[in-house]
Amino acid sequence: MIITNQLLGYGFAGIFMKFLVYNPYMWYPFTLLDVSFYRALHEVEVRPKRGITKLQFFVVVSVASFAYAMIPGYFFPSIGALSVVCLFWKSSVIAQLIGSGRNGFGIAPFTFNWNVVSGYLSNPLVFPSSTIINTAIGFIVMDVWQQFKLAYGNSTNSTFEDAHNRLKKKYNPVPQWWFCAIIISTIGLLIFSCEGFGKQFQLPYWGILLSCLLVMIFILPLGVLGATTGQYITLNVVAEVLIGYIYPGKPIANMVFKELCLSTQDHALNFISDFKLANYMKIPPKSMFVAQTIGTIISTIVSMATSWWLFSTVENICEPEKLPKGSPWTCPQITATYDFSVIWGVLGPKRMFFPDGMYSKLYYFFLIGAITPLLTWVLSKLFPEKGWIKSINIPVILGGASALLGAGTVSPLSQCPTAPGVSVQGCPVL
Repeated sequence: MIITNQLLGYGFAGIFMKFLVYNPYMWYPFTLLDVSFYRALHEVEVRPKRGITKLQFFVVVSVASFAYAMIPGYFFPSIGALSVVCLFWKSSVIAQLIGSGRNGFGIAPFTFNWNVVSGYLSNPLVFPSSTIINTAIGFIVMDVWQQFKLAYGNSTNSTFEDAHNRLKKKYNPVPQWWFCAIIISTIGLLIFSCEGFGKQFQLPYWGILLSCLLVMIFILPLGVLGATTGQYITLNVVAEVLIGYIYPGKPIANMVFKELCLSTQDHALNFISDFKLANYMKIPPKSMFVAQTIGTIISTIVSMATSWWLFSTVENICEPEKLPKGSPWTCPQITATYDFSVIWGVLGPKRMFFPDGMYSKLYYFFLIGAITPLLTWVLSKLFPEKGWIKSINIPVILGGASALLGAGTVSPLSQCPTAPGVSVQGCPVL
């Protein structure tokens, strides 16, 4: 199932190549970083007077980064993740909840370890400066809806073509039937996986087809967002809510459906991004397709073997309460996945949210997320002289905060209750 799920994303990616790869307005900030790196390694460059070449600069920075990484990584690991709020108010449960990243809100953390900065949310130096600011305070480089219209219109009607596309014309494109064959075969294998093996996945065949439809609908708008801002939004909550209403009381089915949507979308957008790199670097599309497909199969087998080996050799892995103090094998994301399966699968959105739950008002954010981008677009048309209005982007504002879950510093008191009179071992009674 894992291999077919990833290859299914490649099949869907082929459908949107015209809009998200060969469109010059889709520029992909992280892909440009790769292009600069490969050019520095392979292009012959004359060293300027009193200066250095790109390759020399890369070597200097690499050596300096390696030397500095030894300090927080090995000599002083405690400076790798500092919670300022927790340090100032060590005995306050409320402060620990505010400052702790793993069990609280993770407000005002600080680190001297660059791996901590870039390891979870990727390299902030690659994002456009406006994207970083907008993720934090509500502004971004351009309106996603305007970009969606621009991407579709220029891909279908405009005669404008950039230099990369002109140079790529000497290569034969990947036939569309290759992508169609992948889609048909992988959907068939996924249905067989869910309907066979004693139906252990709990998801019927129509769940596979529904996940494919959901991915097809959202690949283009989410791809435009990622291509222009470097910020990607997933189908996480949408998938959980949808299958939770349609097929309640099935936690495994809920997880499988969600992972089908997330993994298929993720691999489709990554595949498109890699093809954009091939477009920039003038790599033949067929060669890129074969390399990506074979690499995916090999990496999946290796990843599964490694995971199986870890679960077989590391005792009590992903069980924090049974692990020795300081053990790194806590698997915080696995805990979140389990919690989500209970909320959306066992309890279900009907009892947890709408119509019977106490958190039904949270659904207003779906309405806010749908209306506010249209409002910013209307305002940008009414006041074209106000350039900052075009920089407002609600999907990135709301989506950026979701990446905070599961990352950050750890503070023991952040797991303690805040209700008065509740007694828990190791926690103060308020």
